[in-house]
Amino acid sequence: MTNARFREIVQTWLDSINNVKNEEFTIDDTGRCKFFFRNMECILEVPDGSDRFFIYAPLMEVPSNSDGLLYYALSLNLFQIETVGTTLAIDRSANFFVLSYHALISSIDSEKFQKLLGAFIHTAQAISKKLFKECKRQSA
Repeated sequence: MTNARFREIVQTWLDSINNVKNEEFTIDDTGRCKFFFRNMECILEVPDGSDRFFIYAPLMEVPSNSDGLLYYALSLNLFQIETVGTTLAIDRSANFFVLSYHALISSIDSEKFQKLLGAFIHTAQAISKKLFKECKRQSA
């Protein structure tokens, strides 16, 4: 299957959300769809040459003198229990904590995609709150 076909499939999944939510989620020429949910940026991407989609959300900038926060963030990743199957990492180029998830496009359908997207957004909000709370606690 071609990359264009994978992007088409994911776009049809987005279209089903568009029809229900009256939104305009569209994959652009770079394979990305950016959207905001309650002031949180999320990016859905179908990269060139990939048979997977990726969802990621920049959660917060990594503060200077953040050793304790880094330790805390790593502990959230243990067995992916707190992160509910997603991965918390640092984007070195942006200096941000980023939550991400990926899946094979061929392994899911529109209904499962909608559930995964909803669960990802919920998890991203929860992890973001935990990080900000811990950052505030450590700087007090």
